[in-house]
Amino acid sequence: MSDLHGFPYIEFQVDKAGKVIDPAERARAVNLFGQGAVTDLLVLSHGWNNDMAEARTLYDRLLAALRACVVAGTPPLGDRQLGVLAVLWPSKKFAEKSLIPGQAASIDSGEMADALMEHIDTLKGGFDDPEADKKLDEARELSPRLADSPTAQREFVRLVRGLLTRQPADDEGNTDDYFAALDGHDLLQRLAGPVQLPTTPAVSSDGGGAQNLGDAPASDVAGGAASIGGFFSGIASAASNLLNLTTYYQMKERAGMIGRGAVHTLVREIADGPKPPKIHLAGHSFGARLVTSVALGPDGQPPVRIGSMTLLQAAFSHNAFSDGSTGHPVGVFRRVVAAPPRLSGPLLVSHTSRDLAVGLAYPLASRIAGQNAARLGDASDPYGGLGRNGAQGTPEASEQDFGKPGTSYAFKGGRVYNMNGEMLILDHSDIIHPETAYALLAAVAAS
Repeated sequence: MSDLHGFPYIEFQVDKAGKVIDPAERARAVNLFGQGAVTDLLVLSHGWNNDMAEARTLYDRLLAALRACVVAGTPPLGDRQLGVLAVLWPSKKFAEKSLIPGQAASIDSGEMADALMEHIDTLKGGFDDPEADKKLDEARELSPRLADSPTAQREFVRLVRGLLTRQPADDEGNTDDYFAALDGHDLLQRLAGPVQLPTTPAVSSDGGGAQNLGDAPASDVAGGAASIGGFFSGIASAASNLLNLTTYYQMKERAGMIGRGAVHTLVREIADGPKPPKIHLAGHSFGARLVTSVALGPDGQPPVRIGSMTLLQAAFSHNAFSDGSTGHPVGVFRRVVAAPPRLSGPLLVSHTSRDLAVGLAYPLASRIAGQNAARLGDASDPYGGLGRNGAQGTPEASEQDFGKPGTSYAFKGGRVYNMNGEMLILDHSDIIHPETAYALLAAVAAS
């Protein structure tokens, strides 16, 4: 065990198959946190970083922000003692730059093929299929022929679809039916057109350095967001979109498997200890799906009682908690919030239209499904993300603005709060703020 910003801190590492890396560290977590060392345990999960140093930097920054709130005396935690279990799991980044770095007309087919091959190279080692790297090599060899050969396009799609050992999960509105069944040439044609996101609303200067962005297109305010698709048309862009969407499905599946498996098992063992703490879950991006999977747990087992849960720019479906009563499909995580809820405290879901990483995944899914929504990926689209829109079709949900530290939130147990980050969170990874840290602690206090 170590101490990070005054919080007892233990890391828990798993590999991409969900196997525990260090059983001794796992045992230390059970012995420490299950026997009264802390009153409350915060289980944290990072998102799509393939570098453990990046995940540790995220944890360091978040815990520093939490400590600043505690020192300032803003959260009403009383004499609670908070410990931290930091999950480290292997995830893979999406391509972080547009496939075509300028107007499509100015780039020749050779340059587009080179960019696509570079993208393929970055994905090696990221998939569960033991033959994945071989398939990526074969797809790479096809890249120069994609522009002119429907046969090459179909083979490319076959190889990319074959990277997944399981088809996409069913909480995305049955996108998997189209992803798996469409002819490869047709699939790339659907992904080849430009994906234009709605413009973002105005952001006024808050005196702290935030820019007034007006109605700038989302592509101009992306910051460090990991874009999962280009804004340009063409077959190479379509192939890159397909690769990124496939990576999205793989990371989402892995996060769920690790959450339901190794992390849930550890949390249950801590909760069954002689002096267990109250458990709180918080995750960013795919890590939000990981911790939600911890709360859901494996089928056929009684749930672990959770205090609160905070999902920061969650990279999974906005239908995840839906009850199906308003035309949205019943969410795969519905049991987490359905009566009796598995949370004694609140569930916070941060969301902003400025999250391109989540915002672009779902227009691509809509394209595959043949949707022609006027505002692709927004709350009215069947295919939308929590980090973009908040929880949809969820009767327990209400809208809430992020407030400054000291804000008197009226959080209630079993309720879902869609935390509007439009004026605060400027891209997918822009989650560390005094406001987000305080809201997380307020959720802990409310449980």
